[in-house]
Amino acid sequence: DVHDLFWAQATMAGELASRAAKSITARELDHLASVVDAHAHAAESGSDDALVTYGHEFHRSVNLAANSRRLTMLLAT
Repeated sequence: DVHDLFWAQATMAGELASRAAKSITARELDHLASVVDAHAHAAESGSDDALVTYGHEFHRSVNLAANSRRLTMLLAT
């Protein structure tokens, strides 16, 4: 069950990333770049809470850029 769950999550996340790569706007891409910079700063400073926050924001932003509300909702379950 665990294997199947992680396989399903990885498959959906990969599809969302593929869709995002095809439709992401310059504004969304700039936001992702700022999140990556903030994540790197959090890693350097050793802030575990910030690492989690920025990691989540990165994936959330990619998922939103994919423009697939239903697939994003399925992944969240």
